[in-house]
Amino acid sequence: MAMRHTRTRGLRAAALALCAALCMSACMLDNANMLLRLPNPPKVFDALQKKVDALLSAGGEYAPPQGGRNRQVFQTYDLNADGLEEALVFMRFPREEKPLRVYIFQLVDGDYIEMGVIAEDAETIDTVRYSSVTGGSSPELIVGWQVGGALKTLTVYMFTEYGYQEILSTGYNYYSLIDMRDTGYNDIVVLRHDQMNFTGSAELFYFEDGEALSTPQARLSKGIQSINRIMLGKLADGYMAMYVASVMEQDAYVTDILTYRDGHFFNVSLNPESEISDETIRYRRLFAVDLNGSGIVCLPRLTPLPGHDASQSNAEFWLTEWRTYDSYGRVTYLTSTYYNLTDGWYVRLPEEWKDNFTVTSREVSPSMSAVTLAYTSGGQDAEPVELCTVYALFGFNRAAASTADERFVLSGERPDVVFSAKLLGEPSQTPVELDKELLTAMFSVIDNEWITGEV
Repeated sequence: MAMRHTRTRGLRAAALALCAALCMSACMLDNANMLLRLPNPPKVFDALQKKVDALLSAGGEYAPPQGGRNRQVFQTYDLNADGLEEALVFMRFPREEKPLRVYIFQLVDGDYIEMGVIAEDAETIDTVRYSSVTGGSSPELIVGWQVGGALKTLTVYMFTEYGYQEILSTGYNYYSLIDMRDTGYNDIVVLRHDQMNFTGSAELFYFEDGEALSTPQARLSKGIQSINRIMLGKLADGYMAMYVASVMEQDAYVTDILTYRDGHFFNVSLNPESEISDETIRYRRLFAVDLNGSGIVCLPRLTPLPGHDASQSNAEFWLTEWRTYDSYGRVTYLTSTYYNLTDGWYVRLPEEWKDNFTVTSREVSPSMSAVTLAYTSGGQDAEPVELCTVYALFGFNRAAASTADERFVLSGERPDVVFSAKLLGEPSQTPVELDKELLTAMFSVIDNEWITGEV
């Protein structure tokens, strides 16, 4: 995939850090405009600041983007591929019909000259991105405008030697840039969610000869109450895909998998009869991940551990099977894990364990949380054999406690938490072999990205 990452050079780190730190309060403090000035700028930026000061004196105020990675009120980017970075300043003129403005200044003979002004009737600037979506040598400017409430407008601007041109404007709730068609540059996938009818759709936009084209819309699962997380990655057969996790009734999560193949944009996982991607539904806050760093995304499927049932949905008694999808909807099992979401760790299980692994107890105190892992065999009524106890230790004496009473430290220490374990019983008397080296290799700390929603 040839995705270009957003960059903001030119205004050096000190200026950008100050602007980022202050931008959220730019319209709430009387002296915010003064605070957002460039601190001790180089001479060339001093000239730019004077131009901006004139706009402030004319009634303008800073209006930095509210979301995304580019939240600075001053940004620089080479918009016309001439090797020099243009400067962008985001402002608001409250009394104007189109109050939000993006001022674009071009560097000419050591001075910044106004190249153009984009004006929009909107409440705030939602996001700003820079990416080539037309396949040209220079990137396009992609601006999300918060029009009112949940209504947003996504606009794409293309720059030439004559200025800028608006080449796309469409409504959206969320969007992503992804090389879905494998062209070497990004397409735009727009997500729309109807909160009244609990429905959603996705539309793929692309450009040919500077003209915006789109595919027929792909449906998301019916019954979704909110879109919770978006992840971009590959399917098992190499096609790019967007994994859209949404919340349904009863705290259920569903993931719709959107891809493009043979000229069609569609939802791989959608069941046409139920109109839901029901194969991906789960009742725990686990999301799609690239489990082994291959770029291929895996989805979780949860089943109760032996000795426990689905009614214990809030307890730590579930086995997680990780599976991949291909562009035809075919599912392939990859591996199994046990997740302790409360304490923030998991173990990847050997294949021969997955049908017999279980948890016998979970104990919690102010200074620690302890979970005992076990193996069950010999029938449904057989007593599980306890293999080890994994501890999450808190408090001032956690380091000392991690090696007390035959415990040993596991990798993956977090602030204020130390993980350790203790083997139970003699290895010769357990149905499976488990030693320090194997348990250490099985154990990992959960990446927050896997369990937090972020769109």
